[in-house]
Amino acid sequence: MIVLANESKTAGLGLCIVRVLTGAMMITHGLPKLLNFSEMVAKFPDPIGFGAQFTVGFTVLAELFASITLILGILPRLSALLGLITMAGAFFIVHRADPFATKELAALYATLYLVIVMCGGGKFQLKQG
Repeated sequence: MIVLANESKTAGLGLCIVRVLTGAMMITHGLPKLLNFSEMVAKFPDPIGFGAQFTVGFTVLAELFASITLILGILPRLSALLGLITMAGAFFIVHRADPFATKELAALYATLYLVIVMCGGGKFQLKQG
C-alpha cells in the first residue's frame, strides 16, 4: 500500500523554503547590478526598446528589491511576478539564440517564480494589515 504524505502540512513549508532560497540566490544577481548601475547601463541589452536605463532599473527592482520582499513574504506573488517577467525576458529574448546551457539558469529561476506566482509564498510570511 502506498501512503502519500499529508501535503497540507508540508506544502506551506516547502513553498516558504522555495520563496526564501529563490530570493536569497537572486539577490546575488541584483546587488552587483545596483552597485555598478552606470557601467551596467552602458553595456546592458535593451531587448524591447525601453532604454538601457529602464531595463537595468527594472532588473534591479526584480532581482534585488523584489527578492527582499519575497524573502520577507511581503506580497510574494507580486514579487515573484516581477522576477518571472525578468527571467522570461532573459530566456526568451536576451538569450534566445544562445545554447540551452547558457539560458538554463534563467529557465530554472523562471520555473521557481512561476510556482510562487501560482501557489503563493507558503507559511511564515508577513501579512499586510
